[in-house]
Amino acid sequence: MDKLRACILLLQPKTMRDRVSFNHYILRKLATKAKVSAVLDEIVTEDCNPKRHPGILKMKPVQLPNSIVNAIVSVLKDQPIKALLTDALALRKYLYTRKPPVESMELKARQLEYAQEIESEDKIDVTSLTEEEQERLMQVRGTKLKNLLAQRMYVWKNIDYDDYMSKKYLIARSAANYAVLMKVFNELKVKDPSFCPKTLLDFGSGVGTVTWATRSSWNTVKEYFCVDKSSHMNDLADLILRGGDINNELPSAGFFFRQFLPTSQTLKYDLVVSAFSLLDLPTSNNRLQTVMNLWNKTSGYMVLIEDGTMAGSRVINEARDFLLEFGNSSKNIANVALHIVAPCPHDLPCPKVKTKKPCTFPVQFLTLPIGQGEENKATLFSYLVIKKGIRPEDDLQWPRLVQPVLVRSKHTICRACCSNGQLQEIIFTSSKHGKFMYHCARSSKWGDLLPVKVSVNESEE
Repeated sequence: MDKLRACILLLQPKTMRDRVSFNHYILRKLATKAKVSAVLDEIVTEDCNPKRHPGILKMKPVQLPNSIVNAIVSVLKDQPIKALLTDALALRKYLYTRKPPVESMELKARQLEYAQEIESEDKIDVTSLTEEEQERLMQVRGTKLKNLLAQRMYVWKNIDYDDYMSKKYLIARSAANYAVLMKVFNELKVKDPSFCPKTLLDFGSGVGTVTWATRSSWNTVKEYFCVDKSSHMNDLADLILRGGDINNELPSAGFFFRQFLPTSQTLKYDLVVSAFSLLDLPTSNNRLQTVMNLWNKTSGYMVLIEDGTMAGSRVINEARDFLLEFGNSSKNIANVALHIVAPCPHDLPCPKVKTKKPCTFPVQFLTLPIGQGEENKATLFSYLVIKKGIRPEDDLQWPRLVQPVLVRSKHTICRACCSNGQLQEIIFTSSKHGKFMYHCARSSKWGDLLPVKVSVNESEE
């Protein structure tokens, strides 16, 4: 160590700028650094094709079923398509930038802060004013406060889905939402091939995309209970299932459309889904109460999905933390165990929160061929799949890739969420990890699972 210090003194640069850079370099070299090692899971043999390893979940661009497309075309045949397309584009942009409503406590704190700011800027001695002047001053300050709140704070508004708004939503979101649901359901089928749901509860069912994706994924469902507060949305979803003609019969007798959740405490559903609906609720308490109601009606899996924005990720993480806390609390009277199936390989706090970046994943889809040709597009989404029951002993808990894989010359960089609840950067090389694991990493994409076991050792370099 004395020799190292002597060398450092000899090599120390003379200028202050070079000296600072040199010191940072030495500190990085002497710092304690975590060594991340990855080994191939025993259940994966090198006989398989690394480009198709069992952790790959990528799908081809998802396309709406022809029967649904034909039904939508029939529903919209007498509508002003050009105006609908323009309005649908504006609605899509608005929905993707939507945020949760500001909570009352935060609103009061901001009002007090801005009122003090306005008062300090005025620099007016109120005691020297007459009552009329004081009243006029308070009115002026009140107007300034409203303007500041409008400029600096997000204003959440409830969306009234009437007949025209429902059709705008159909054009704006149906293809993308269906693709996201197919992606999530496909992963659920891969992880649990034995799962064959017979009953579905769809909260915030909208135009029926959850029903379409469920019917495409499983043929075992006998009951579809769809809940949406908009009667126009329910009517539109019903009409599409009838092929666009109200005189046609529904595909089966098991479709139910309601505006409120069932009140029965004993009624349970194999699959409970809330897709792109939580941000429509006015407060955090409403969201968590709804999540709790849905959880109480779940007998198997519950799926929550929102847009892949900071707001969507925040709402999903809010529900995730709430359910995990409930599972470990005394309020869980029935003592029902639960565990996260996807996207997390663990039941610990989300490590993405510390990075202040959303936990999102991509999916590709083909747009509706209405008024224009099909286009290949992509969207981001945040999601949670949680199941009642303890985690199986044979659950693989492979690392989830939470960022695009960086494929470089002779090495590949993967950023993954691991079973220890931490984000790890793993650099794969052929010489260190072997050709098979190296090519597995190079073939993986954002959202896939790495078929490896990761260990982290603290060592001083």
